[in-house]
Amino acid sequence: MRRLWAAAALCTVLPWWIGCVAATPPAQTAAMAPSLEAVASLPVAPEPSEYLLRRGDVLEVKFFYNSELNERLPIRPDGKISLALVGEIVAEGRSAASLQAELAERYASSLRHPEVAVIVKEITGIKVFVGGEVRAAGVIHSAQELTLLQAVVQAGGFLRTAKVRNVVVLRDQGTSEPLFMTVDLASDLDGSGLGGDMKLHPDDIVFVPKTKIAKVDQFVAQYIRELIPVALNLGVSYLYGDTVSLRGN
Repeated sequence: MRRLWAAAALCTVLPWWIGCVAATPPAQTAAMAPSLEAVASLPVAPEPSEYLLRRGDVLEVKFFYNSELNERLPIRPDGKISLALVGEIVAEGRSAASLQAELAERYASSLRHPEVAVIVKEITGIKVFVGGEVRAAGVIHSAQELTLLQAVVQAGGFLRTAKVRNVVVLRDQGTSEPLFMTVDLASDLDGSGLGGDMKLHPDDIVFVPKTKIAKVDQFVAQYIRELIPVALNLGVSYLYGDTVSLRGN
């Protein structure tokens, strides 16, 4: 009985629905379809950015016609590699294609056919230190590039006492004093405008304070006692006075 009732209902509704579709004016149908201009204006997904080499990445340098020069070597802590005939070359912070092009240029004076390929065999990832007003301070590891806000999220997020407009980033720049930056992440959190989120470098130190910090010596003076226990565990040492030294593991 239920099957007969369903079949009767279908026979009643189906012709009506078909008639409505057939009766739809062509102009209205065209208006319902998206125009080519509208489709063309849709946002296109951005292409992934090219990978930039980092310290510790393992490269394989292969010569097509001079296999005796082939090398498999890591990028040193100073960001360089050393190869026969050309010496030291900066590898950190550039793409494999860029490094490959420079090698071909440098070997042109020594080899008849300087055909060379640079292959990334191992990626070390990135390690940063996050402390202060976050839920889980400590070392953050990532196989990919990491932004400041992503690092804070991986550290459990901000505490309610965090000064999000004055997040401190310390970066080792190979000198006795690190690069000192303060970053405003407030607009990144509420979406109100162009935020200050930034890509982190390996071994960056992120500190989320309770109060505003304007200078590196003020940072050390306010937080030296809080950071010393963490610093000893992370291999980072702070010196009293105007200088701050970093020792990355």
